[in-house]
Amino acid sequence: MAYETNARPGAGRGAAAMSAELPADYRLRGSRGMEYRIRRVLGSGGFGITYEAEAANGYRVAIKELFPASITVRCPDGKVAPVGDSAPFQKMMESFYKEIGVLYKLNQSGNFVKIYDYFNANNTCYYVMEYVEGDTLKERVRKRGVLDPRQWEKPFLQLMRDLSFLHAHDVIHRDIAPDNVKVLEDGTLKLIDFGLARPYMMDAQVTINLKPGFAPCEQYSSHGQGAYTDVYALAATMYYCFTGSVIPDAYERKVKDTIIAPRSLCPKLTARQERALLRALAVDYRQRIQNMQEFEKAYSSDVPVADPPPVGDPPAESGSRLKESLRVLREQPLLPAAAGLLFLIAAALQIAL
Repeated sequence: MAYETNARPGAGRGAAAMSAELPADYRLRGSRGMEYRIRRVLGSGGFGITYEAEAANGYRVAIKELFPASITVRCPDGKVAPVGDSAPFQKMMESFYKEIGVLYKLNQSGNFVKIYDYFNANNTCYYVMEYVEGDTLKERVRKRGVLDPRQWEKPFLQLMRDLSFLHAHDVIHRDIAPDNVKVLEDGTLKLIDFGLARPYMMDAQVTINLKPGFAPCEQYSSHGQGAYTDVYALAATMYYCFTGSVIPDAYERKVKDTIIAPRSLCPKLTARQERALLRALAVDYRQRIQNMQEFEKAYSSDVPVADPPPVGDPPAESGSRLKESLRVLREQPLLPAAAGLLFLIAAALQIAL
């Protein structure tokens, strides 16, 4: 389904002068006729460009445009055209659009960015999301220093629950990093900028830029990703926030793991939290914490750790059976010698059990 897109100022100039990004004041028409005016570029990556925009009703929004720069070009009229074979880009658009529809249905739950609109225009896909005020975790650490894990335990646990909800609906974020998590005024952490197009770009053999230190090995492939992929990225984000350091790239760790134990950089982390982070950062996903529920349970200080049973103590059930046998023996009208013999036999049998 295609929607009308207004012409941009200056359309008709030569292709050589055309920038990859849409210019300020460019207008896009959404799925229900809502018009959005581009204000500025917020960022760009291997598969898309994010803009700050203003809706016709005055709301400030962010708009994500699917624009895989290595296989598409911007035409003078603002449209996106594939380079060479158009099939990979078409597949990417179809999958991207379908997954955005799933996210749109989840708007009422979790602290991830809300999706307001999604549509086709300029021969590509767009989605409109809320503009989230506040610093990202990366900006917060840069401005104020590393986070205290004691003060930030609850916000990160809530983030795990939000991701768990997302995974329950078969959506993987795929782009968790300190610059993709916003800190709201009340301290809540909110996920932004989903990396939805990445697996489809991998299928098309497209060059993309993963964030070294935050992407696990399986994310360099189009296959084998799951909830454990987001577990790794979130643990790497927490590691950075508490220590100020980025862990080595996953493939470097696969050859030689030089990750530094986080408590040596952040003594305020508990031994339990360190164990949880290191398990979540296992290079081999099969050895990693598999989902957010497991990560939350392993990391949370509110979950009690069961003490192991004392070594050498007999099981409670065996002790009860031995006492019952002794009671029965005392009540039987047997000769003392016979009673003693039976007692020894009963005791031996209980020990064997």
